[in-house]
Amino acid sequence: MEGTYPLPNAQLDRFFMKINFGYVSKEIELGIYKQQLEIQRSQEAVEAVLNMKDILMLRSKAEEVHVDDEIIVSINNIVRQTREHSGIILGASVRAGIILLKCLRAYAVIHKRNYVIEDDLASLVKPVLQHRLIFKNIGAETNAIHSIVKTEIDRLSRLNLKK
Repeated sequence: MEGTYPLPNAQLDRFFMKINFGYVSKEIELGIYKQQLEIQRSQEAVEAVLNMKDILMLRSKAEEVHVDDEIIVSINNIVRQTREHSGIILGASVRAGIILLKCLRAYAVIHKRNYVIEDDLASLVKPVLQHRLIFKNIGAETNAIHSIVKTEIDRLSRLNLKK
């Protein structure tokens, strides 16, 4: 870690998500190197995919996404359980729950829905929370988060939420 320093927990809590991509295959990596040569040669201007109007429209759509009260209860339960779990030294903050809620709404928009479902919650809890938590044992992240989330997803599934 020469040249870099671990961020304090208060700063880590400000990042929306932690997503691990892993390494690409050998073939893809070779393709990346070849593409890089072409990119350096051409130096073409990058065209914008979205303009500010598009971004504001998407943000507005996300704000209109319905979140069932039971999903909010589950967010609260999950965040609170991270503070009480025996394998977690430092649990999630209220900010983590707020960010999870925002991510759920955006995720629904991406999937062309105006409502959040329990599968959205199951998909986003780990990337939103994992970098905010401090675990007793390195590598225990998946088990701790999975056990907390499974309980809530099972509860939501039994409720058969209305869309």
